[in-house]
Amino acid sequence: MNVVSRCAEIILPFPVGQTFTYLIPNELLHRVQVGMRVIVPFGKKRFYSGIVESIHPLEEDAGKLKEIDSAPDEYALINQKQIDFWKWMANYYLCSIGEVFKAALPSGLKLESETRLLINDFFDLNKLKTDSQKSLYRLLESNPSLSIEELSSLSGLNKSHAELIKMLDLGAIIPMEKLKEKYKPKTEFFVSLCDDYLHEKNLNIVLDSLARAARQKEALMFIINKCMDENGRISKVDIKLSELSEAFGNQTLSTLIKKEILVKTEKKVHRIERYTGPLKEAFQLNEEQSIAFKKINTLHKSKNVVLLHGITSSGKTEIYIHLIREVLKKGKQVLYLLPEIALTSQIVVRLQEVFGNEVGIYHSKFSDSERVEVYRNLGIGGEDACNLILGVRSAIFLPFDNLGL
Repeated sequence: MNVVSRCAEIILPFPVGQTFTYLIPNELLHRVQVGMRVIVPFGKKRFYSGIVESIHPLEEDAGKLKEIDSAPDEYALINQKQIDFWKWMANYYLCSIGEVFKAALPSGLKLESETRLLINDFFDLNKLKTDSQKSLYRLLESNPSLSIEELSSLSGLNKSHAELIKMLDLGAIIPMEKLKEKYKPKTEFFVSLCDDYLHEKNLNIVLDSLARAARQKEALMFIINKCMDENGRISKVDIKLSELSEAFGNQTLSTLIKKEILVKTEKKVHRIERYTGPLKEAFQLNEEQSIAFKKINTLHKSKNVVLLHGITSSGKTEIYIHLIREVLKKGKQVLYLLPEIALTSQIVVRLQEVFGNEVGIYHSKFSDSERVEVYRNLGIGGEDACNLILGVRSAIFLPFDNLGL
């Protein structure tokens, strides 16, 4: 079966008014799709992450094109609506689509290679001309694969960059490009009962065996109670190791794990604290709010934008909550924009009381990794879904695919 060669137009984070054409290698033909993040070589030795803007059949000599190196994600990071939005924005604000891309994505999703330095094991050290060069070489010998900045900082030399250039020319050190992955999922350790001890008979046997190990028995009884439902049935429940360690100590838990009574697992967890409070019903609208609510719904049938005017504390937020509830029930997404971060805390509390963990928050006070998590969780479905986003201006760049309000 012949494989038809295909190319991808890639958006890269450069201030140039064009995309860049790359050949899709055969092993990625069935994976690469529009909106996906890919790693591509650029220039002689650098690598960058870009976004696939479009895919088309090969129209020129493949020998002239560089290949996509890899695709780090299983799914597209952005959708066609976002790509169209980026193009509109680049055209309207007279900038390049690469600059919009650079502003739109959290930096944790933008990968680029970094030059790391290695010593040349076959280099004749007598060719080094200055004490500074010899000092840099020795540092690199004991600390392999440093970046230029790390080596300069360690050496404390004022003109280390100039010396490093000379050493590169001499062949004393070898540059190597290494891709920087800025985002790493946060993980925690959990423990649960081993499958053998989900049955009452086996549990009684193991509890008897711990008769002389009071601390271990106490810890196990605590875990059993956590795993037991109101009918006395025991099921597999993951409990944070850190919480148990605080109560019973690391040694006790390590022993139970070694005895294969408990199983230890590492899981990805949320950086952003999840809402654990009770959910409340939205307040009943008063007569004036009800009139405004009905009028907004009527106007939305013929207009994209409606202005709701009211003084501070006049009850606008409750009208928004009722509008949001209707949109979320239809399976659509909502963006609640605020002019500044300082206004978010009281509104976050009110929205979480009604919508729980469907509320995602996105602003610059969050760490980059936290913003990456909101970005990735938007609209994915399941318990991690954030279909109501509360944010400031940068939230317009989030990958909404079904925005209703």
